[in-house]
Amino acid sequence: MRSSVSIRGSSTGSRCREPGAEPLAKPRAKARGRGRGARRIRRSARPRPDRRRIPVDCSRGRPSLTRRLDGAEIGCYCKGVEYEPVLHVVLHQPEIPQNTGNIGRTCVAVGAKLWLVRPLGFRIDAKQLRRAGLDYWRHLEWEVVEHWDALTERLPGRRWCFSKSAPRSHTHADYARGDVLVFGCETAGLPESILRTHGGSTVRIPMRNAARSLNLSSAAAIGVYEAMRQITGTTDDFNT
Repeated sequence: MRSSVSIRGSSTGSRCREPGAEPLAKPRAKARGRGRGARRIRRSARPRPDRRRIPVDCSRGRPSLTRRLDGAEIGCYCKGVEYEPVLHVVLHQPEIPQNTGNIGRTCVAVGAKLWLVRPLGFRIDAKQLRRAGLDYWRHLEWEVVEHWDALTERLPGRRWCFSKSAPRSHTHADYARGDVLVFGCETAGLPESILRTHGGSTVRIPMRNAARSLNLSSAAAIGVYEAMRQITGTTDDFNT
């Protein structure tokens, strides 16, 4: 006589089996890793690209990069007017993006080129840098180099190094068109190795003893405008 397995429903709606019946197959568990959250995890695990090697859109004032064969990065123009730099402003390993953004605006105002020496304390497309520079970055000529030796090869002009320990004031320097003004980072200034090799061309900005130092963007503006005053003979108009 054939035996049959009967299934009945309980009052709670769950399935149960008669005594002596074969065990029921367990329901298949829902596959994991198929949900929306799992896709996000897998996507975030992908390696991020090196943003230093990817051009950044500058249509809204953001900087754009073009990598040279020697590894340097050059700022591109977007709706800007190219110009021949009167001065070159070098920031050696700057750390605060707002200061670099403000100095970039100063360079546009006088027609100078901005140089940045790595390592930097921020990314070139940092929001703080763009905010400080407003929409001036599209008019700025600038370049990033990997180290100091690369800068000296790319920029062989006469260099003036600003340091609070320099023996003479920046107003006593004899600036000329094409000169290079070098400023150190916010916390340590220029390294001793650079100051020793430029002992005859180091200058300082006078200040009272109560002031430990000036803000980097303020110091750059003071040095740049003094150089422009000597080069052009006036500070009334830099368009000519």
